[in-house]
Amino acid sequence: VPLAGPTANAPNATPVAGPLVITELMYHPAAFTPEFIEITNISGQPVPLAGAEVSGVGFVFEGNAPNLPPGGFIVLTEIDPDTFRSIYNIPVTVEIYGPYPGKLDNGGERLRIRLPESSGIPDTPDLLVAADTVIYSDELPWPADADGLGKSLERTHRRSYGGEPLNWQASADTGGTPGFSGDTPPSD
Repeated sequence: VPLAGPTANAPNATPVAGPLVITELMYHPAAFTPEFIEITNISGQPVPLAGAEVSGVGFVFEGNAPNLPPGGFIVLTEIDPDTFRSIYNIPVTVEIYGPYPGKLDNGGERLRIRLPESSGIPDTPDLLVAADTVIYSDELPWPADADGLGKSLERTHRRSYGGEPLNWQASADTGGTPGFSGDTPPSD
């Protein structure tokens, strides 16, 4: 996990999150409800999605994927995007991608958003650099209502470490609120 700065001979600095972060996660939905992952750009700059990877579900954005604007958000789902849109009545202005090839683990796992970055060495492939890491669980102190009871996990502190349970809460709405996030990020 990248840290905010070097900390030689001192306690570790706080983890860095962004520019893309997971802001909502339906990992163990109620019966007949689809999983989803909502991703938000918390930076003040557009972020290219092409080649970005969401590990844990094995999703890689195709080379023609657009940039995600500042404050913009997208949804990844395990089912057909049009079907997902109709289930949740998501506005057409919100991009939905899927289906992703994997499944979210109902007991918890590590998810990472990894963004391509040039290695700086000619004729070598891009590196994939972690932009956000979420390590969720179905055990306390993680919210129990998100474990098969119809609620999603919603991130309460977007710039804070995604593996910290205190940065998450169960959604107030059954089924969560995919595609209805979107605080305007501060300028970089």
